[in-house]
Amino acid sequence: MLPDGTWFALVAGSDSARSVYPYDGPLVRADAGTRAEAAAVANQLTGGGGTAISTWLDLARQLFEPHAGAIRLAYLLTDGENREASGQLEAALDRATGAFQCDARGVGADWHVKELRQITSALLGEVDIIKSPDEMEGDFKAFLERAIGKSVADVRLRLWAPKGSTVRFVKQVAPTIEDLTAKAQPVDALTSEYPTGAWSGDESRDYHVFVDVPPANVGDEKLAARVSLMVGADAVSQGLVRAVWTDDDALSTRINAQVAHYTGQAELAQAIQEGLQARRTATWTLPPSSSAGPCSSPPNPGTRGRCGC
Repeated sequence: MLPDGTWFALVAGSDSARSVYPYDGPLVRADAGTRAEAAAVANQLTGGGGTAISTWLDLARQLFEPHAGAIRLAYLLTDGENREASGQLEAALDRATGAFQCDARGVGADWHVKELRQITSALLGEVDIIKSPDEMEGDFKAFLERAIGKSVADVRLRLWAPKGSTVRFVKQVAPTIEDLTAKAQPVDALTSEYPTGAWSGDESRDYHVFVDVPPANVGDEKLAARVSLMVGADAVSQGLVRAVWTDDDALSTRINAQVAHYTGQAELAQAIQEGLQARRTATWTLPPSSSAGPCSSPPNPGTRGRCGC
């Protein structure tokens, strides 16, 4: 599916990383020959070794470096949890932020959602699960379809708020939920930009912005924020956020339907993550069996159990 002329590489990762096609890099242009050679190499890969994802990200960053200004996308697969010393993955993510985007997939059941979400949140990608090997091809095709459709490399959300205001958060809420607040890059004293990665030409995304503005009098109306979508130095679209002061309870307590919808989605996503984390750390204690022999109800897969047989 890679169009002719696309630069690409295949990286094998375990407790270290290496470029297996082209061997030791750098990226190579796609054509009938290189696509066939890469497929042959991929068919020879076998699983084994540890999981040191920081080394994978560092190698990807190095491979992408000569291609500044291009749309740079990575597709990361793992079937295990990261086994590195504390801080190594975070340091690699700091080095990779802004260098490329990365989608991540957990294969099977032995990986941690929190780790992959940390990667995709920092690198503006999407995280998902591949439950069985026969789903891998379809998922990779879907990733490539989206990648091929990207036409703009670096799109940023620019937010201006008046003096005395506080930007509480900036979140992407569709098509995926991503908190961009910590990614703010100052433009001037009143303006910040939030990177959103590469877009296709007809793509649409929704954002939720929360701004505290200084107090005013009933009946006042002020500009609370100006939001622009930036491609390079150009603002390709812009929206204005108004703040209106009222003593009408019916107006002041009414919530916009879209805001209510996306707030509920974010709360649900957070509850799901907290539930998954609680399940992962739970210890299950089963009642003693009435007779000797194997447990009739073993602990759920993926949890720690203690059997009283």
